[in-house]
Amino acid sequence: MHQEFNGSTATIIHSLGRIEVVAETTQHEVREIRADMRGLTRRLDSLESRGLGTILADLLPYLTGVVVLALALAGRWAELGQFLQR
Repeated sequence: MHQEFNGSTATIIHSLGRIEVVAETTQHEVREIRADMRGLTRRLDSLESRGLGTILADLLPYLTGVVVLALALAGRWAELGQFLQR
């Protein structure tokens, strides 16, 4: 059985093929976004479980370094001495 395709049939088949490719690409991108969201959600959950006090305690040495550096660069030696005595 031989079937001939006219121009409109070929156009429809081509369009359906393109739609299928776009759908597969979109599905792949949605899967990647879901995976990224799961990872970010896990990270956020771990940060929330640690608590703000723990996070601040982890950042305290860096904040201290910033204060010492800022006071030293500003030439505020008396204030730097007071800060370091605390």
